[in-house]
Amino acid sequence: MPLLVLHGERDELVLFAQGRRVFDAAPEPKTFFAIPGASHNDTYVVGGEAYWQALRGFLEGLPNQEEQR
Repeated sequence: MPLLVLHGERDELVLFAQGRRVFDAAPEPKTFFAIPGASHNDTYVVGGEAYWQALRGFLEGLPNQEEQR
């Protein structure tokens, strides 16, 4: 299963280093996107358009379920 981690560098609930360790332990395919200045619940606000581009790019790269049937 592809994994996308969008992680705020100032996250007070899941520390950034903890998020990286979980990501590093996950199998490929995986993508990590750090959001400078973001905490836990404001990643999409602080990340702005770059956040949405990362999410959109990840979703567009997923295999099409209809094509696999």
